[in-house]
Amino acid sequence: MASSSNLAPSPLGPLVAEKLTRDNFVIWKAQFLPAIRGAQLMGILDGSSPAPPKVITVQKDGKAEEKPNPEYEAWMARDQQLLGHLLNSINKDVLAQVATLTTSAEVWATLEGSFAAQSRARVTNLRLQLANLKKGDMKMADYLAKMKNISDEIASAGKFVDQDEMVGYILNGLDFDYNPVVSSVLGRADPITLSDLHAQLTAYELRLDMFRGNDGGQFQSSANSASRGRGGSRGRGNVVDQNPPASS
Repeated sequence: MASSSNLAPSPLGPLVAEKLTRDNFVIWKAQFLPAIRGAQLMGILDGSSPAPPKVITVQKDGKAEEKPNPEYEAWMARDQQLLGHLLNSINKDVLAQVATLTTSAEVWATLEGSFAAQSRARVTNLRLQLANLKKGDMKMADYLAKMKNISDEIASAGKFVDQDEMVGYILNGLDFDYNPVVSSVLGRADPITLSDLHAQLTAYELRLDMFRGNDGGQFQSSANSASRGRGGSRGRGNVVDQNPPASS
């Protein structure tokens, strides 16, 4: 009967398609862990199944004897197989941080600790980008796509922007021309979905473009002219009051 020390380690399959870099820990982790769970090695990786004793004490002819523990040998074989698979899934730049570590649990703990702090800083910066992004001269489709790209980057760092937050960020970046849409959304009793908001904003942009096109580009200036005209009438009224016509 074969001892546990002679059992072959569980197969781990091919390496992940995308090696770990300084910027893709969450995506890499999502690729890496399923094979580890499937091989039932997660306990070794996260340290919840530590190494058994190297030697055990047995009784032989009434005397205690120490001998190598076959369970330790089997555990070590699995750990080193896992360690090799882990190191081969890491980019050269990141590998330098863990190259001197000797167990898979040590490498995993170091990577998790290092990238957790980095992910927090990245998420904070990305949220600031969302809060400060303005539509400006961008087309609505480009503006909404840029918002989504930043949101996706936050998700890739392990955090998520919920729908209500995203609506707030999008509305915050719009200029005065879109105030009717902003007022309509803020006045709703029920929250608007992102798909509905995108549809409303895109339709409103088309309407603005239509008005500007029909006016030959004078849509905004017409409103300004009307405003100046009202102001000018008051001014002319004052002049008339100050200079009444001479009586005949």
